[in-house]
Amino acid sequence: MTDTERLIAELAASLEPVRPLRPPMLRALLWLMAEASLFLAVALVHGFRPDLSTQFDNPHFVAEWSAALLTALVTGIAAFHVSIPGRESWWVAISVAAIAIWILSLMSGVVAEFRALGPDGIVMRTSWTCVEFLAVAGLLTIVGTMFLVRTGSVTNPVATVMLTGISVTALASWDLELFHKLDTSTELLVWHLSTIAAILAVTRAGGPRLLMHMATVGPGRRIPPT
Repeated sequence: MTDTERLIAELAASLEPVRPLRPPMLRALLWLMAEASLFLAVALVHGFRPDLSTQFDNPHFVAEWSAALLTALVTGIAAFHVSIPGRESWWVAISVAAIAIWILSLMSGVVAEFRALGPDGIVMRTSWTCVEFLAVAGLLTIVGTMFLVRTGSVTNPVATVMLTGISVTALASWDLELFHKLDTSTELLVWHLSTIAAILAVTRAGGPRLLMHMATVGPGRRIPPT
């Protein structure tokens, strides 16, 4: 046996079986259900806000709350798809549309308040509960979610990390509205979006490198579905 044949035999003997990943849509839906269950459990522990039932009669609240959930769903599914080569553009475009709908829903509530109360009628209060919950829940869950989407994501780490971050923080914002009361849409816009922007900045700075590290050291690399 030549050295080349011996080398080939040694490499073949050390090969590990490669299992295909589940379809990205299925993985995304399973993750989203687990994530939503976790956040709902947090809301139950805290107790729902006392005016929640009446808030569902407020079209601005319903629009903002529903748009946050839509953004979390769309960007969460997109994160699993863009981690697979060749699937980026379509899902990124859908995600941008969902994010725009969410921001517009928040801005529409702000505009309605300014028309009804005037600039002097809007009172801004600090809301460190929003900052703490979004930051802690968001950052911890982002790391866990990146572990789930790590296979194949080395080819597009920035898009994968950013979509993951947006999805997690949008879902946290959606959950926060169930148990933490903010008096105005302006407060919601300022505190939620500013905190989310800060989290995404941190995610963008260190997330891609962390994701690539996870992809190289993670157990059992699998073949992404085509």
